[in-house]
Amino acid sequence: MNYKFWLTKKRPRPKLARRPVVKAAKQLHESIFTEFSNRDDRTLKSLCTSGLLTTFRKQLASLPKDEMMSWRLLKHLSRPRIVSNRATPLPLPGDSEAALRQVVVRLHTRQLVEKWETQKKAQVNSVEKDVVEYVVLQRIMRRGKEEDWKVWGFANETTYQELKEEQKRIEQMSEWEARHG
Repeated sequence: MNYKFWLTKKRPRPKLARRPVVKAAKQLHESIFTEFSNRDDRTLKSLCTSGLLTTFRKQLASLPKDEMMSWRLLKHLSRPRIVSNRATPLPLPGDSEAALRQVVVRLHTRQLVEKWETQKKAQVNSVEKDVVEYVVLQRIMRRGKEEDWKVWGFANETTYQELKEEQKRIEQMSEWEARHG
């Protein structure tokens, strides 16, 4: 039975295993917020894509220099869940084996953010809260080799009302195009 796969020459495909993705999402989620609170730009660059890195850099630049912060993941309140798992070929010139995979993982966690002033060493603020986040991970495959997962960004949950409003906008645009050709 195995000879069949050995004889057929197929393009490399991304491995679609789910368990390692959830593990990577948990690790990357904790790492990016820990490094953000440490203001470690260099490590953030290795953990997330350029778009999210730009957002983090802007946020870091807007933080007061005399204020430090600490972020901790206290616990997961429910099991992480994959809500979307997509793979598509990438049209890269000279690389017919390129592909992109994006996975959205829902994380329900309890987090603690503490802020304090460096001069006075006095705590300014401490907030513990339960958070539901949709972490978007991305992995690129080039020439049949998969790169490491990176955090692409965060997504918001779409409500039924938002879907209805979007459908209404699409219908209105179709009607307008039909009238104005």
